[in-house]
Amino acid sequence: MKGGRSKADSRNNDNKYASKAGGDMWKSMSEAQKAPFVAKAEKRRNKYNKNIVAYNKRLVSFLRKMMIGNLTRKG
Repeated sequence: MKGGRSKADSRNNDNKYASKAGGDMWKSMSEAQKAPFVAKAEKRRNKYNKNIVAYNKRLVSFLRKMMIGNLTRKG
């Protein structure tokens, strides 16, 4: 696997510099410039939280049904 390591290192360096540049850009932006991104992130966070609550309810319901099913089969 000759050369594989250098390709991976190159990609990591590209990501490192892109992340650094993005962070520097974000720090230089005013609150007004950041506002649309912050609003979008908040909207997505709220959607995610609603989805995770619904998922957990379905999971608990499923697990309860499985436990009840297992109890009735054994007894």
